[in-house]
Amino acid sequence: MIEKDEYPGKNNVCGGALARKFFRDLGLDYSVVDKRIFGRILFFPWGAVDRRSADFDSVSFQRSRFDYHLARSAIGVGARLATSSAVFRVALRADCVQAFFRRIGTGNVASVNADLVIFADGPASLARRQFGLGLPRALDRMALGMIYELEWRNNPVEHFEFYFGRDIVSYGYGWIFPKKHVMNVGVACLLSKLERNVRSCLDYFAWKHPIASRRLVGRRIVRSAAALIPLAPARRIVQERVMLVGDAAGLVDPLWGGGIAYAIQSGRIAGQTAVRAIEQEDFSTGFLKRYERDWRRSEDGRALSRVYALSRMALGLSSIDPDAYIRLQRGLVGISSSKAFGIVRKIMKSLSTVPQSIDRLH
Repeated sequence: MIEKDEYPGKNNVCGGALARKFFRDLGLDYSVVDKRIFGRILFFPWGAVDRRSADFDSVSFQRSRFDYHLARSAIGVGARLATSSAVFRVALRADCVQAFFRRIGTGNVASVNADLVIFADGPASLARRQFGLGLPRALDRMALGMIYELEWRNNPVEHFEFYFGRDIVSYGYGWIFPKKHVMNVGVACLLSKLERNVRSCLDYFAWKHPIASRRLVGRRIVRSAAALIPLAPARRIVQERVMLVGDAAGLVDPLWGGGIAYAIQSGRIAGQTAVRAIEQEDFSTGFLKRYERDWRRSEDGRALSRVYALSRMALGLSSIDPDAYIRLQRGLVGISSSKAFGIVRKIMKSLSTVPQSIDRLH
C-alpha cells in the first residue's frame, strides 16, 4: 500500500458514517466508533422530516481513525505500507507493473514491482492520466464538498441532520454529523450548479443559517478541508494489470455523495479478483473484467446504477424546475431506490411532450 499522507485517512473530506453491519461483516474493532446514531432529521424548504428511531442502525467515526485501523489490520496479515509517498508514474512491463513514488519531505524516488495495481486514489486518479481510465472532467459529473470540524466535547447529539435549500447551495445539501468531541459540518454542491465560493456556502450554513447555526455559532474550528466528489461511475475501470475502486472508479452515491460503503464493497470484489488472477497467472484485461462484471451484478452495483439514473433525471428536470433535486430527495424519504426509479420513470414518460427537459438526461 502506497499512501501519500503521513497515515491513511489524515485528510479525508467525509461525514464519516456507516451502517453497523459493515463493522460486523468486516470484523472491525468498535473502538474506532465515535457514536451510535439513532436516525436523521431532514430539513426541507417546506418543513422538516424527522426519522429518528431506536431501530436506526448506524455509527459515526473519524475517517482518520477508521482508515488507520483498516491499514493496521492489513499490515497485521502481511501487507506492507509506505506512507508520505506520492505515486507519480505507473508503467506496464512485459511481466509486471512498476509504480514509481516520491518520498514527501526528502524527494527521494523509489519504485515497486507487482503483478497488478489497484488504484484507490480518488476522483483525480493517476489512472486517468496514465491509462485513460476513471472519470471524465465534466462539471455535471462532479461535486465540490467542504467541511469544518467544530469542537464540542461530549456532545449529546445522536442523529444526523441534512439541510436542503438554495440558500445553502443550489444543487446539493448541508449536513451535520455528530462525533464524540466534534461536529462534522459540511456542504457539497454539483460543480455545474455552484454559484458562489464553496467556503462562503459553508460559512453561511455554519454561522448564519436560521436553524443549523443555532448550536454551532462560536464553536472553534479544529479542522477544515475541501475535495472533489465524483457523482458518476467511470466507463472503464479495468485494463491489463490495472483495476480502479471506490472514488477512483466513480462509485459514489450521486444524490448523497456517500462512498465509503461502495469503496469497501468494490475493494472486496477487486481483491477477490486479484487473488484469482494471481492463482491463474492471468492479468489480462479480459480476465480482470470479472471484477467489473461482478461489481455491476452485485446488490450495491445495481443499487448505484438505479440511483445514478435518478440523479440524471433530477438534473434534466432542473432546467424547468430549479428545486427538482430537492423535490426528489423529499420524495425518496422512506422508499427504496428501485421503487423511486419506477415512479420517476412514469413521471418522465408523462413529460415526454417537453423535449428540452429530456435531452440533458443522455
